[in-house]
Amino acid sequence: MKLTKILEEVMSEIGDTSNVETYKYSKNEVGADYDEEVYKMEFTTESDTNYVVVIHKIDRNEDGNWRMDLEFGIENESEGAFPPSYDYKSVVNKGEMYKVMATVVQITKKEVEISKQRNQPIKMIRIEPSKNFENDTRRANLYMAYIKKNMPAGSKIEVSPDLKQIEIILPKQN
Repeated sequence: MKLTKILEEVMSEIGDTSNVETYKYSKNEVGADYDEEVYKMEFTTESDTNYVVVIHKIDRNEDGNWRMDLEFGIENESEGAFPPSYDYKSVVNKGEMYKVMATVVQITKKEVEISKQRNQPIKMIRIEPSKNFENDTRRANLYMAYIKKNMPAGSKIEVSPDLKQIEIILPKQN
């Protein structure tokens, strides 16, 4: 098999979460009022890296559609720091990326479904990929691979020219 064919197959699999085991996570409500809810999901990988996924659900306007702002990162190494702080820029590189990303996708899908059941349909998901240097597109490219493979049919993806923000407009939920 030619190297280009192998690379094409590997690249087409990035973002596919169908056969990837996910981490178990805990969910905590951080805050809520009538037009915003904040949740924190935490999980630990086999290499003892502690991840956090923070979701802000915001009532965008009076049409009943909500926006979900999504961010995730790792707990800083400060042993015993309270409250813990999180780093959204570090590259961990411990071979757990696919399982971590599959867990983030699972969390996102579940939270969209929970919002739908609570009559708070998510119309938009917004992600702001962090950068480690000027013109760093690694995270944006990785996130786009997962977004394209996992968002419902009919979703529209809008990306800012500088790749600082990705917005996924979800189709109307029934």
